[in-house]
Amino acid sequence: MDRNIKGNIMAIFKLIKDGEIVNTIVATEEVAETLKNEYDSVEEVIIESPEIDKLISSTDVRNAMTLIERVSWDNSSTSTIVTAKIEFTNPIPIEQATEVLNFMVTSNDISEETKNKILEVYN
Repeated sequence: MDRNIKGNIMAIFKLIKDGEIVNTIVATEEVAETLKNEYDSVEEVIIESPEIDKLISSTDVRNAMTLIERVSWDNSSTSTIVTAKIEFTNPIPIEQATEVLNFMVTSNDISEETKNKILEVYN
């Protein structure tokens, strides 16, 4: 645990006796330390965070654009930009965003460099 954080940080601990988990508790590290006399082992449970879908929004796209690209985007200068803005109405997964961005590069609405700048944050 990070000792630099102030306050009582709670964690999940497995209480092990005779090689078996006999209980699981939520406690501070200090409380868990006091239980080490009663159990063979007190181990913190590490819970892996599920991978969260990486979403890209129209704001992410616009923020990475050059000035000329932003002017075209803001004025919906091409049908490709109109379509892209519809696609990015709500944030979309990186795979779908990559497809839209590739379409915009092919249509010369954004550069390959801009596309890479948008995607580099998520790779």
